[in-house]
Amino acid sequence: PAPPSRAARAAARAALGLPASGHLLAFFGGLDPSKGVADVVHAAGAAEAALGETHLLVCGRRAGRSAAELALRADRLHERGEIDAVETALVAADLVVMATQRRLSEALPATLLEAMACGTPVAAYATGGMCEVIGADGGAGRLAAPDDAGDLARVVIEVLGDPQQRARLAAAGLERVRTRFASESAVDRYEALFAALGLAAPAR
Repeated sequence: PAPPSRAARAAARAALGLPASGHLLAFFGGLDPSKGVADVVHAAGAAEAALGETHLLVCGRRAGRSAAELALRADRLHERGEIDAVETALVAADLVVMATQRRLSEALPATLLEAMACGTPVAAYATGGMCEVIGADGGAGRLAAPDDAGDLARVVIEVLGDPQQRARLAAAGLERVRTRFASESAVDRYEALFAALGLAAPAR
């Protein structure tokens, strides 16, 4: 599979009622502070200042907070709460950002895997399972220093400002999901491990 075309991303934006112009970041995790939404808002504001029109799509539980508490222009923040059209939202985005705080120690972040499988570039803090999913910074995604909103903003600006980098990350992310995280490849690796240990692999 190939990353979505520009037309496909535009169609996904339209389906969600999102603006057709400008850059679009997507954040999945709602307004729970431990998920780092404030840091992503900071990155979106920095991208707006550096690159021009930048929107932020926020999906997930509200966790007792309101979008009005976030310091971002009302016409730039698009809160959708818990949505069913997750794949559409992933395709609509130019970049999916995860900023889970280090204290939460995210294990294997499904959001990153799903975004990469949709052919959308990802960025995250270099902590917990984020490093396992993305690999080295700049390979299948971008990593920022943990809990450092300024460094996250730097990474976001670099990716949004470089269409060639976005295309490369999208393609690399798709390949990494296919080769390392697809169920078939996982079975093959387990069988190789059993063989190396001299054990019989379970029947498929």
